[in-house]
Amino acid sequence: YSTNGPTSWNLYNDASWLLPSTECSWGESFDVECSNDNVVDRISFYDDGLSGTIPGEIGLLSSLTSLLLWGNNLEGTIPTEIGVLTSLTGFSFSRNANLSGRVPTELANLSNLEELYLYNTQLTGSIQSDLCSTLTDAAIDCGEIECDCCTSSGSLGVTPC
Repeated sequence: YSTNGPTSWNLYNDASWLLPSTECSWGESFDVECSNDNVVDRISFYDDGLSGTIPGEIGLLSSLTSLLLWGNNLEGTIPTEIGVLTSLTGFSFSRNANLSGRVPTELANLSNLEELYLYNTQLTGSIQSDLCSTLTDAAIDCGEIECDCCTSSGSLGVTPC
């Protein structure tokens, strides 16, 4: 995803990932995994220096099972389009200090979600209790994000918030 404006994603100021090739041909340089049909099903950019905003077009990746973007320099909000990614089992935007706004209520649509990581951000709001039954692991800023899954000790299951 790239535009001429401030919503472009930059990866260590390396534009080679924007060359006219399919995402599935990027190889191990960029952690994008694809199905046998060349459909993106996993994105893992962690501690990669990724900066910019998360585009709403992320919702077009309908086969995505894992979206792990922790430890980058993302800013702005989580787009509501995230709610159409119903195949997601893993979701992490942790350690993006400039990621802000409310957690989208559309997160409740992710009925297959098993892992959710939203700590060390500026996010606020709440996590719907419907997600508690599917989550096997989570780390959330329980002081900022209301979550029925969080216990009185500040944890979800055995994982501290």
